[in-house]
Amino acid sequence: MKKVLAIGLISGLLVACNPFDIKSHDTLTGSDPDAARSAPNCAQCHAFPPHDIMHEFHLTSYVVQRDQIANLALNGPLTCMDCHFKTIRHFTYVVADSTWVDSNGNEIEGPTSPGDTLLIDFYRRYHPLPYPATGIATDTSNVDSLARALDTLIRRELQAGRLVQWMTSMAHLDGRREVEFPPNNLEDSALSSTAFRPYDLSCSAVACHNRSQLVYRFASPVRGISPCPSLLKSDTTCGDPAP
Repeated sequence: MKKVLAIGLISGLLVACNPFDIKSHDTLTGSDPDAARSAPNCAQCHAFPPHDIMHEFHLTSYVVQRDQIANLALNGPLTCMDCHFKTIRHFTYVVADSTWVDSNGNEIEGPTSPGDTLLIDFYRRYHPLPYPATGIATDTSNVDSLARALDTLIRRELQAGRLVQWMTSMAHLDGRREVEFPPNNLEDSALSSTAFRPYDLSCSAVACHNRSQLVYRFASPVRGISPCPSLLKSDTTCGDPAP
């Protein structure tokens, strides 16, 4: 039967970063002298994670993590890789989940009649690769074991108030702010290049959002863009009804 292990998460990025020297995200900045002494470190180039509503909400919100972990088709605890797929080194693996259903296709706790059937679903997932200093070898010969070890690492580091540092690809060094999602994070994998629309800061084709009928959009006061879904349910550009 489906069993979901709730794992908290805050994650990070950059090749060759030491997670045992970093502080909580509230105090970690690019000018932090402790970060400079523990080079190389994500915080030497930018706040870790960046101090804006998008990163704070997606990486620290209980609601976000709850919805992400509960959906077995997604990648478990949310990490930087879930929004920056090209720039974070990662590997893929498959997980299986079994569910009993009755003759009408309704999920049940266990078999009670001859018409009940055990269904097995397979989900392709993705996980970022950690910097070796975490103590976890980045050997992908046993991806199932590696994925479990990373989930444990994420939970342990969170409980200690630390951020996991992930390895990055060369795409992280091209000076651009790439936003690209893993195939399983999209409502349609063909939307990989258009799921995030920079001109109106929208992310409405992302499978992580559990209400696909809504418009999802980041806020930008400078550009006059309000967030969606709106708090007061009165923004017509979010699809809210006109007053």
